[in-house]
Amino acid sequence: TISQIEGAKLTAMAVTRGTSRVGMLAVVAAVLVAGALAQDPNCVCNHPTHCDCCGEHGCFIWEIPETDCMPGDELGNCSSHPPPYTIQECEDTCRRMPNCGGFNLPNGHLKRLGCTDEMVPWPALAPSKEHPEGRPALTLFAMNHYPARRDYWWKLPAQNCNNRYNELGNCTMTNPHPNPTPAQKAEFEKEYLAHCKSVCQANPFCEGFNLPTGHLKAMGCRDDFIHSGATLYLRRGHPQARDPAATTLHHMEKMDCAPGFELGNCSSYLPPPYSVSECTEACKKNPLCGGFNLPNGHLKTADCAQEIQTSTNQDLYVFTNEP
Repeated sequence: TISQIEGAKLTAMAVTRGTSRVGMLAVVAAVLVAGALAQDPNCVCNHPTHCDCCGEHGCFIWEIPETDCMPGDELGNCSSHPPPYTIQECEDTCRRMPNCGGFNLPNGHLKRLGCTDEMVPWPALAPSKEHPEGRPALTLFAMNHYPARRDYWWKLPAQNCNNRYNELGNCTMTNPHPNPTPAQKAEFEKEYLAHCKSVCQANPFCEGFNLPTGHLKAMGCRDDFIHSGATLYLRRGHPQARDPAATTLHHMEKMDCAPGFELGNCSSYLPPPYSVSECTEACKKNPLCGGFNLPNGHLKTADCAQEIQTSTNQDLYVFTNEP
């Protein structure tokens, strides 16, 4: 069966990591049980307290616009009837397949578990020589063990929007230290950022703000970008892609960021412990990943670096564009 094939793959990976034979059997047995539970038509997976039957799928679905994963490597379609498909029928079909990790729409292609390790941009394309009929944008719906955040804050250096127009007011703060030390400056910038996020989130018409000027931006701001000396922060419903220039892995001892809001784990198949190299490779493969923590092995979104805090039991690893 499919679940047995996946179990065999897990056994091979477990051997690679040096897991004992007893450990291998336990892992494979757990996956087979999870697969059987995931096929249960009565499985309720839309509430964090009713997730016993979610198995390897995870209990939550992340919606990622203009994105696909492993294009061309599909498990099938959401239903035997032709498109269009609904989100609900695609989710139901996916949860009944132990190796399904999500689906895309409007195509309705079911995706393999771990597919989010190889996501690619998939925007709409106008008719052209290569695509005579054009191409619709795809939205990826990915299964996850962790809930998505309500807001992700995209950081756009040297950008502004709605300049002088449609601004909602200010979230300006003044540094109480006339001649701040580097530490005082860093602490103030952290407080200033958190304050503007809070003010913007309290206003249903606010889409973002810029710093250091602290101007709140109205909805539609992202359709009117201009070059600026400020840094623009935008509220979005899905994570920002990692900066391609962020290739240096920075290690911070006894630190973490946005605990409880994770992108996933360092492996879609194996439990902890994870190594730095395992997590590094997993993060590099996921364009939404900005870092990870250990020993938990939780992958972090790129905006997580805006909320770094001390931790008693975690070390944080973040990709930066600094040497």
